[in-house]
Amino acid sequence: MAWGGGSGVEAGAAAMLAALLVLLFMPVRIHVDTLGVRRVRVAIDKIAKGVSGYRIVQISDTHLGTRVNAEFIRECVARAIDLQPDLIALTGDYIHNGTNY
Repeated sequence: MAWGGGSGVEAGAAAMLAALLVLLFMPVRIHVDTLGVRRVRVAIDKIAKGVSGYRIVQISDTHLGTRVNAEFIRECVARAIDLQPDLIALTGDYIHNGTNY
């Protein structure tokens, strides 16, 4: 039987295949198009007075490559600098795959 033909099983299989394709590509689009800031306050007992209020910005898992371009990473860095932190921590994977980047 052909895919548009008839049975509910075929329609269900087609819907599952479409959903799988969406799930495979959606994380890439969300990652590349979304840049957010999450503020977290960490309470530490007995912290030195000079360190209280110390602000850290973390940039992680930039994955420069075919899916994430340098302009997006420049935007991340500019946004981090605009937050005027005391420290910027760069963690995670810097490139997506290979040594071309």
